[in-house]
Amino acid sequence: MSKPASSRTPRSLFLLIAIILGAMYYYAAFVAFDNPENSVRNFYQAYFAEDFNQAAQNVSVFWSAQFLPQYMSLEPQQLIANRSAIERDTAIVLEGFRKNDPVPEGMELEIMSAYTKKSDRAAVVAYKFVRAGQPPGYQAAILIKEKYSYLIYTTTPIAESNLKELDKVDLKALNDNFKQLLGK
Repeated sequence: MSKPASSRTPRSLFLLIAIILGAMYYYAAFVAFDNPENSVRNFYQAYFAEDFNQAAQNVSVFWSAQFLPQYMSLEPQQLIANRSAIERDTAIVLEGFRKNDPVPEGMELEIMSAYTKKSDRAAVVAYKFVRAGQPPGYQAAILIKEKYSYLIYTTTPIAESNLKELDKVDLKALNDNFKQLLGK
């Protein structure tokens, strides 16, 4: 005689589910936000789409403070503690930038991953703006990891002929300066 099939769920399935959920949490909490290229990409995608609230979430409070006089006198930790208010005000500033300098039709962003460098608190990302029939415009962003994410600290135009100079950026010194700024 044969036994009827059991309708119980195998215990190993519960273990597998726990492992998968743990891996998903780890990815969301530590990996997805640990990519400086994503911050640059997300900023420009949001800016081009006129989603200034989303764009503001990808810039550092230190970048924002230079355009928001009410925050200029705050200490670094106070700026970080006031991040949500600074983001709201930054969104308004970004909207003003966009009104005064609209994005040309068909503008696209290309990250140049070969030049990306990162340390535990600092990163450098090179990218270019591409538009059909136009020569590309190159820029580099310096990012700071305020808490969990790399955020745009500053951007600067760069000539294509100077891209190789990004390999000479002293990331250790930049990282040490950001650690000191953040009090870490």
